[in-house]
Amino acid sequence: MVRKIFRLGNSLVVSLPKDILDMLGLDEGAEVSVEIEWEQRRIIITPAGLALPGVNEEFAR
Repeated sequence: MVRKIFRLGNSLVVSLPKDILDMLGLDEGAEVSVEIEWEQRRIIITPAGLALPGVNEEFAR
């Protein structure tokens, strides 16, 4: 999926389609975790609170 970055006030924003947000159970105001994979130049956005495969939940706290 290709999305554009646009300016909203003093911020730059990437919007997500409603059908994707619905599939993830996200709505305006929901918290997400943003991770950067520098070597692959990748941004990963995950709903906050979801367990990540291979990550010990106690360690993540």
